[in-house]
Amino acid sequence: MDLAQKFLPHYLFHSQEKYFPIDMNEYLLKNKTVKRDTLHYSFRTDPKKKNKFWIYYWAFYSYDSGSWWFGYDSHPLDLELVIIQVYFMKIEKICFCPHSSPEHFWLNFNDSQSILNINQSFNVFPSLGKHAQYPFAGTIWRYYGFGNDFNNQKIYKNLTLASIHNETLIHPFFFPHQSMLTMDLDYIPTLPLDSIKYRMIFIPLIFINFYLYIQKWFTTTKKSTNLRG
Repeated sequence: MDLAQKFLPHYLFHSQEKYFPIDMNEYLLKNKTVKRDTLHYSFRTDPKKKNKFWIYYWAFYSYDSGSWWFGYDSHPLDLELVIIQVYFMKIEKICFCPHSSPEHFWLNFNDSQSILNINQSFNVFPSLGKHAQYPFAGTIWRYYGFGNDFNNQKIYKNLTLASIHNETLIHPFFFPHQSMLTMDLDYIPTLPLDSIKYRMIFIPLIFINFYLYIQKWFTTTKKSTNLRG
């Protein structure tokens, strides 16, 4: 936990946010009143470079209240992720994972360094309702303005770290997210910081759904080929 605490991001929420990160282990496994303001973490090492590793910061919410557009995409349970790549005890790159995989992105080395403070930490800005996480506040334009994300950075939360229990890892809710712990992170594109604000504005949602379908088909086919080989 010491390393996760060392690089722990600061989370700043919108002033109208109603739902904040809670303890995923207690919520999923014990079904009782849970600890509030909790952030989970997990580690991943690089087998080729012993001084290189990744820390995953997972923010779990009991409810996703949807986008500003009548909350049409609201749903129970929400899990958001930020990944940091550390080399020789310094953050090299930061990965933000808003919404579905086509919107995930790494910041390059220079842009990652630009948002770090002197203590090797940085700010994370979850969007209002949807909790999609970004490296800056303001408006993120998506889907011709109908899926915009907002954050006015008015509420700071001092989140307490907690590991993820083994039982949580195999829980039906978390299980689909396990691939993030083993996937090739180089498949996530590296984007310049100044492109994030508008990069999704002219992309119709149907293209995203088609991309996810192709990605799922490719992954399934690749696994079947490997099994046959």
